[in-house]
Amino acid sequence: MKFLLAICCFVHFHVVGQYIRYTSEISDTARKSCFLQYENDLFVQTDRYYTQGIALNYKTVLPATSFFGGLFFQVPSSGKRMSLGLDQQVFTPTSIRSDSLLNGDRPYAATLHLTSVFETVDTLRHRIFGWQFSLGMIGPAALGKETQTGIHKATNNFLPLGWQHQLNTGLLVDLGAHVNYRVIAVHRWLSLDVNAQANLGTGNTSLLAGGNLNICLINNRLAIGFYTKPALRVVGYDATLQGSLIGLKSEYVVASNRMKRLISEQETGVHLQLNCFSMDFWLRFQSNLFDGAVNHRWGGVRLSFSF
Repeated sequence: MKFLLAICCFVHFHVVGQYIRYTSEISDTARKSCFLQYENDLFVQTDRYYTQGIALNYKTVLPATSFFGGLFFQVPSSGKRMSLGLDQQVFTPTSIRSDSLLNGDRPYAATLHLTSVFETVDTLRHRIFGWQFSLGMIGPAALGKETQTGIHKATNNFLPLGWQHQLNTGLLVDLGAHVNYRVIAVHRWLSLDVNAQANLGTGNTSLLAGGNLNICLINNRLAIGFYTKPALRVVGYDATLQGSLIGLKSEYVVASNRMKRLISEQETGVHLQLNCFSMDFWLRFQSNLFDGAVNHRWGGVRLSFSF
């Protein structure tokens, strides 16, 4: 068991970005947990835009006397939860079969982030207040070309071209805050949450408002749930399209006047849990991010272990 836990928490996979969410659910009562998550648009038979992401996260509940207590929002009768996550995300234009620069398309980009999340969980009033800090990089050092090429080789797929045109190296520093309220709860099988999140930084400046409708069937040790998470996001800046505000200027970026400022998103998935192990499968929809782009979909899977 110790060996399995070490694999879950410390195997060095490169996967916060604007899609991978490290925020908690109110129903998450585990003292400690870790997850490994993988996303890819090949699950829906496309290979463009947000093409893949890998994330690794460790989360723990802190005692009231913890040294880190001053980093949390102070709410009466609440617990404190802290997590640390590492992720890599890879973005490509509509086609990866051309060595030429595709003007008007999404630029090649890869990001690598280390993110800390600090959450105050009020289980009596069913609410969460949290904030997060993310530090990372965009550009060749994030190894997007190497990761995508390796996966295509492993799956006997054609090798991607055009990575010499990717966005240049830049520093990503982002600060955010989020809140989650449970507005409806019917025993353990139905819940409705509303949430909001704000981010400011050189990688991602945005506001997001959304909800989470969850239906769960529980039988002894087994739980099967269905959920849907609609959201609207107002975009101020997106480094994966426009390059980092701190770093080298890139050969091609999406001009600010081409950016879509209001984005709709929808995630629908299935949650399976048996004792301390759980697995999630989902499909995610996102409306077009800039003029000339199209809507995008991708799928993902998450393996979690709680203890």
